[in-house]
Amino acid sequence: MNDSYMKFSFVAISRLIFIVIILIGPSHPIYSQSCYHPFVETVIANVNPGNLALYTRVLSGDTTSIIDGQIYRILTRYHSSTGNEKASHYIYERFQEFGLNARYQVYSSTGTNVIGIKPGAKYPNRQLIICGHYDAITFASQDTVPGADDNASGVSGVIEAARVLSQYDLDYTVV
Repeated sequence: MNDSYMKFSFVAISRLIFIVIILIGPSHPIYSQSCYHPFVETVIANVNPGNLALYTRVLSGDTTSIIDGQIYRILTRYHSSTGNEKASHYIYERFQEFGLNARYQVYSSTGTNVIGIKPGAKYPNRQLIICGHYDAITFASQDTVPGADDNASGVSGVIEAARVLSQYDLDYTVV
């Protein structure tokens, strides 16, 4: 993965986390989106570009990972493939690893959402959703559909945001 991609990913996820913190309000008050706040800086500093790269590599079939207790390479995330199911398990296992309440939501015969929930401390019934789709599509052969752009990079951002935000007590529930 080239350096410009990693810089873009780091900037994108840093901005995403900054926006999330502004919207959900940490336990520490933030009075303005334009002011410096050490809590926001701390959260952004916890973003790990290496994690973003690794998650993208795993979801794109560039490297293997332990999924369901076995070494597996996701060669496709085509919606009806075994690889797509393994991708959902990979995401689920990351959410569990971060201590989130993880679950599956089946919405069709070939579609399952993976949901990780970090309950809010102050307003648990108010939710902020951070999401991305983990399946991939192409007009080429269905045998290999790696999909770094569709949408492994976005899902990697969601996973890293889940990892970082799982370390904090937040006012609102993050899904």
